[in-house]
Amino acid sequence: IAVAGYASVSMGTGNAKALDNFNSTHQPGETNHCGILGGASKWFRFRVETPGVLALDTLGSTFDTVLAAYTLPSGGILNQLSVLADLNHLQFIACDDNGAGDGLRSVIRFVVEPGVDYLVAVDGIGGSQGRISLNWRLGQVPMLSAARLESVVKLGGRLQLRAGTTNVGPTPRYQWWLNQSMIPGATNSVWEVGSLRSSQSGTYQIWMSNTFGVSTSVVADVVGKVADLQILSGLSNGVFWFQYPEAAPEDLALETTENLRDWKRVQVFHPTTATPLRDVEAGSSAKRYFRVVPTQQ
Repeated sequence: IAVAGYASVSMGTGNAKALDNFNSTHQPGETNHCGILGGASKWFRFRVETPGVLALDTLGSTFDTVLAAYTLPSGGILNQLSVLADLNHLQFIACDDNGAGDGLRSVIRFVVEPGVDYLVAVDGIGGSQGRISLNWRLGQVPMLSAARLESVVKLGGRLQLRAGTTNVGPTPRYQWWLNQSMIPGATNSVWEVGSLRSSQSGTYQIWMSNTFGVSTSVVADVVGKVADLQILSGLSNGVFWFQYPEAAPEDLALETTENLRDWKRVQVFHPTTATPLRDVEAGSSAKRYFRVVPTQQ
């Protein structure tokens, strides 16, 4: 492989190389990268100082490019800047055509390790030629720093979740999800609910992305809890009196059962303060159980 240049890359750093493929051809045994007919390739060699993800693109090049990355058959490194190797035995890593933001240039990302030479080919579609801008940066996919939480919050209470990251690199983009549905507008590292509703209970996930990739992690399992019922006067003239002790942001229902299996709705209410409740049929049963649940459940 005739290699046009070499770069040693450290974590968090990036650079660019300006070159061209005028008068370039395919080398003996060279494949059509990404299965696309080329014919005017230039090769570049990379070595990294720490493990990470190497991101490369050809934005700024003057022609439609295809970009591909390979290693030697056993990994390892080249002994000199320009060598002749059997191109048929290179190990493929990644390739791209038209994946960059402009729809013409190319972008690839792949996991890299120290002690390995990575060989990158830039080719012109259909043998097209021009000036090449090869841009690179070494970093890491953002990863969540905290363990999964289990949180119980009273209905109407405040919920705040944070998505901290463990690794260095560009500030990630965020998107929060609840029960596998995207939360519109929830694109910050902190998600806050001022007054929790029952519909906001469930599993919260965070989607984080940067130049080097995307990760999805579960941040918390949140349970919205109703307040405990208070007995006001107990059974009086066949009526049992309770009190729901505080305000809630939604309609609630008082339910009763005699067997803890078949629940019957007694009363629907929307408490804005402490609210009295009653069951007028309580005197007809030897034993009853009561609960308060959100009407949406």
